Amino acid sequence: MTYALSTDIETEFRDLDLTAGPNKSLIKSDIDAFLDETEAFINTHLSNRYELPIVGFESLLLLKKIEIDLVAFRVAKILNLKRETPIPDSRIEQDLNYSAAFQQSTRLLNDLFEGTILLPDNDPKTAGSGISSFNQTNNIQPIWERDTRQW
Repeated sequence: MTYALSTDIETEFRDLDLTAGPNKSLIKSDIDAFLDETEAFINTHLSNRYELPIVGFESLLLLKKIEIDLVAFRVAKILNLKRETPIPDSRIEQDLNYSAAFQQSTRLLNDLFEGTILLPDNDPKTAGSGISSFNQTNNIQPIWERDTRQW
């Protein structure tokens, strides 16, 4: 189950027709494959910090936005490459809009991975073994010096 659907990607591109046919650069199965790949990418980033699948409503909305931005950026690049006569003005506008959303979503995903921000309605995993400690829970890194007496 992906966070977004191919209809969400079609909504991003108002005139995108995903029906199969001759001279089609993208069809629905391509978008579905992109969504599956992107979901795996997102889950890889989240799996160390959260129990999967994510079930919180607000968290799902946030992940849906991230997935749409990542897939839309990929689709925009493909459509621009497949265009017979690229129109420079529209290409520049498209690149600016989608790359900004792409950058924002990748930054957000990296922040979730690093733990600098948390999903709004999902609790992070806690260590279930005896390894858990105050330092580990609060991401405190020990400082050890080499070749000096520390005790």
